[in-house]
Amino acid sequence: MKNLVHLFVVLVFALLLLMTIAADAAAPSSTAIAGAAMLLWGLLSPFILKHVPAEGDWMKVISFGVTFLVAAAALLLSGEAHVDVGSAASILAFTFTAYGMQQALWNALKDSSRSALVS
Repeated sequence: MKNLVHLFVVLVFALLLLMTIAADAAAPSSTAIAGAAMLLWGLLSPFILKHVPAEGDWMKVISFGVTFLVAAAALLLSGEAHVDVGSAASILAFTFTAYGMQQALWNALKDSSRSALVS
């Protein structure tokens, strides 16, 4: 039951990000590209970060830090953010959405014996 709750949370995060992308799809914009990049990172990062030899609080810091850098890079490269205080809110919003999706997916899959997260 706990895994179902985590998968539901992942789906909610993914749907929220997809709705943001869809809202911008009418007039293709760089926000949609950055949102798609963050959606892919949120879904793929647990499988990539499982190879990092850290655990506990250090793993949380590494996961959040890498997600922040990916969000900043996605928004800066798409032209949606600039190096100023005004862009910090959008970078943090993308970071927390992807990080939340990443953590919910990790929690849903880590206990499954058939999961690709189990080494």
